[in-house]
Amino acid sequence: MKKLLTLFTLLLTVCSGAWGADPVIWNLEKTYSSASESELATSGTNWSYSSNVYIYKKALSNAVLPAEDGTTPFSLTAGLKFTVAAGKLKLGKGYMLMDDSGAHTVTIPTTANQYVNLVVGVGSANKTISVSGGDIDNFTVPVASKAFSINIKATGSSLTISTPSSSGFKLYIYQIAVIDESDVVAPVVPNYGEGSYYKGLSLSLSTETEGASIVYKNDSQTRGFSDLSEKYSSAISMTNTGTRYVTTCATKSVTGGKLYSDLKTYIYTIVSTLPTPVATPAAGTYNSTQNVVLSVENMLPNGVIRYTTNGDTPSSSSPAYTDPIEVSADKTIKAYLFESTGNSQKSSMLTAAYTIVSLTDPSFSLSAISIPSNSTAQIKVGDNDGLDGVTLSNIAYGTDGIVTVNATTGVVTPVTAGTTTITFDTDATVKYNASTNNELTITVTTPKCATPTITTGVFNFENKGYAVTITNNEDGSTLYYSTNNEDWTEYTDVLYATTTTHYYAKSVKASYDDSEVADEIVTFTFDGEKKYIAWVYESGYKDGTNPAYDFDTDEIVIELKKYYNVVPVVKTKSTTLTASDDIGNANLIVSSEAVTGKENLAKSMKAFVGAAPMLHMKLWSYTSGRWEWASGAANPETDMITPERKTYKVLDGVAFDGDEISMFDDATGTRVQNVVWDSKPANNVDMARADGNVAMHAIIDNDHLDKQFFAIGLSCVNNTKYSNNAKTIVKNAAAMLIAGTERLDTEVATVPVTIGASGYASYCSSYALDFTETGVTAYTAKVEEEKVVLTKVTDNIVPANEGVVLRGAQNDYNIPVATTDDSFDFSENQMVGVVQRTQVVWNVGGKYNYILQQGQFNKANDGYLKANRAYLSTTYNVDAPGAKPLTIVFNDEEQGEETDGIKSVQGSGFTVNGEAYNLSGQRVGADYKGLVIINGKKVIRK
Repeated sequence: MKKLLTLFTLLLTVCSGAWGADPVIWNLEKTYSSASESELATSGTNWSYSSNVYIYKKALSNAVLPAEDGTTPFSLTAGLKFTVAAGKLKLGKGYMLMDDSGAHTVTIPTTANQYVNLVVGVGSANKTISVSGGDIDNFTVPVASKAFSINIKATGSSLTISTPSSSGFKLYIYQIAVIDESDVVAPVVPNYGEGSYYKGLSLSLSTETEGASIVYKNDSQTRGFSDLSEKYSSAISMTNTGTRYVTTCATKSVTGGKLYSDLKTYIYTIVSTLPTPVATPAAGTYNSTQNVVLSVENMLPNGVIRYTTNGDTPSSSSPAYTDPIEVSADKTIKAYLFESTGNSQKSSMLTAAYTIVSLTDPSFSLSAISIPSNSTAQIKVGDNDGLDGVTLSNIAYGTDGIVTVNATTGVVTPVTAGTTTITFDTDATVKYNASTNNELTITVTTPKCATPTITTGVFNFENKGYAVTITNNEDGSTLYYSTNNEDWTEYTDVLYATTTTHYYAKSVKASYDDSEVADEIVTFTFDGEKKYIAWVYESGYKDGTNPAYDFDTDEIVIELKKYYNVVPVVKTKSTTLTASDDIGNANLIVSSEAVTGKENLAKSMKAFVGAAPMLHMKLWSYTSGRWEWASGAANPETDMITPERKTYKVLDGVAFDGDEISMFDDATGTRVQNVVWDSKPANNVDMARADGNVAMHAIIDNDHLDKQFFAIGLSCVNNTKYSNNAKTIVKNAAAMLIAGTERLDTEVATVPVTIGASGYASYCSSYALDFTETGVTAYTAKVEEEKVVLTKVTDNIVPANEGVVLRGAQNDYNIPVATTDDSFDFSENQMVGVVQRTQVVWNVGGKYNYILQQGQFNKANDGYLKANRAYLSTTYNVDAPGAKPLTIVFNDEEQGEETDGIKSVQGSGFTVNGEAYNLSGQRVGADYKGLVIINGKKVIRK
């Protein structure tokens, strides 16, 4: 049966009175004709049925849903679905579903101060929905698969609700309403706030919204709208003990729909025992008459407090508390809360004892009569340190400006040297009389500044010296330093010792004696003519049970010290280095293998790759698109590395045993730290391999040779066992990295090029190539509608990384590396060059990519392009995945434009004279699609 389905019935309703302008309500209901829900579920391919719910499977892509009159649309992001609920969530007859395939949004047009009334649900409890353009940033739906209503005040021209991109998250939308001026106000409990109450409590519900109905549920858990089965008409009796959740909502019917308040839940704890009365002020000692108030938090309407003041236990006939109880002498108050007058049900008993005392005169003294002006003393009251409840006031000094007294703490602070008498009165407190005058004489002596501290820090590569810091140990004083203990200069910033220097320091402060002189000798042992190497390693680093790494016995360090100043940079594993750290100013950074992988120190070293020359003893692993340290050697017993070639400059002076290089003097234990590659940077060069694992590699940037990166995985476990080969390689690498003038790999003289049977190939090289005298002609490519125009490179020099078409006899060629790479303008060349195996996406945003294979422009067999190849990028719209109907036209000054050598055959009606061959030399028929040669000459379409 043919079914007509309308997914959304949009109802524009008009309401008068308090609602202001007409509210716009969208009830997301399903309607259809001549079909029951069961028939609907089994028909067509756009519907599915699961768990008693029908889902319209076809996602709505950026749908715009207008109101009935075509105004006030709201928009939905891709991924929204419409669901018809047969058993659950059926506030209306259906709802809109935001599924868990990603984040989605609904945008509702508004004006400022309008209210958007939402009725929603989620797939699981306590899910948060984001809001923009409203007076809240988000709201949380507390219950799963239950309707939840909320009113949000708009702040601008639209309000958007968004779901998170979270697996398993679904948002259901039942109704959206836009209301001018006011919303439905949620019910409140006017007589009892949330809290703990005795059973039998009666709760009232009310709402400010005129004409609104209140529905509620009194339950042991939070509920959704569809659970609010009770319509409020009279007070709710809270008889069940435990935590009770009163969930409620106000609703108001309007023409064409219903509006809802926020869904509110009020939490109460209903207890079976009466709460104990509380006395205010609390029991204790006081020096004046107290008026004691008895109260009970959340007092029952029919509860009564009965009390006694003579020590007897209260009974149901004891006086009922009405007014504060006066306590002018020692007294004990006892009280019960009774459920009602004459009722034997009562709370636990309150017992509050009060003591009323008389005031006495305190005795004052000081813990020290003579104090230095850079210290403090404290007043003593009686035998107790501190004021012991006394507050000082009306303090006077025999000589002003010598001391001050803190009236709250009793601390005496010197101001200047001298002798003075202080006089003070005491305020009335719990124990002491306010009428007593006290006098104390205090002598303040001249203080001496505290001695400063001189600290020698790590070597500073920017300033080429050791950092010397002087710390001021006297607040308010000025620091001075000297290098001869005679000529003093004010210290303002870090000093740098570039020679062996004796530093002196002192503190000076007005009204203080100068401090003692501190001194420190900073020894400088480095040769200023040598370059500086920052050797980074981890303090206390151990490899398993092996001893801690020893910088001073490392044979590579000893070897490098013959040529450089090798400075230890010792850090903890939790240290995070940044590109702004001082070691970035070193001539070379060496990251020792004595660094724990996957810790902050190791991970943060990546910031220096490409920012400064770096020599690495622990190799990198490229995983998940980020740098990580290799976890260890792939072949634990390997200490031989096999180079792919012996011409690398970094291997100069290395002793080969056949194709192998010995890196250690013994062959036991883990020596070479290998690395497994998932991907490599385009300018990476593998320097040598051991059983298929990279043992050395470099990252080379011809434009920034002073920031190259070289890695050689040498274990530091036995750093006295390095072979001369290991020392030579590290020494060579250090020299080249510091010089920044040479590449670490071999010099390239020629690049191999192969021309296939077609006589044509696309090509790209990482070096500038000179095709002069090679018998190979290079062409750039430009697309003009359906025609590819190949233009000869006139001087036959092609810059590095430039894609071109090559023409020549089927052969292997050795093309010389050119001395320049900017001799030709390729700005309009549409051949895109790649120097690594690269995936070429067939169609991106209407741009199509073609690969020259066997004389045809078509798609790569596996979607990937081999290294040193090129592809043609054009916006020409061709749907066929095979050969492309693109005509190739040569623009060759030697042949002239009319000697077109290659064209494409397009369509079945094309007739040619003579035999037709493709560029692989195979004979083809007239219907062949692709590039052909006829009798080795041009093809002309008649």
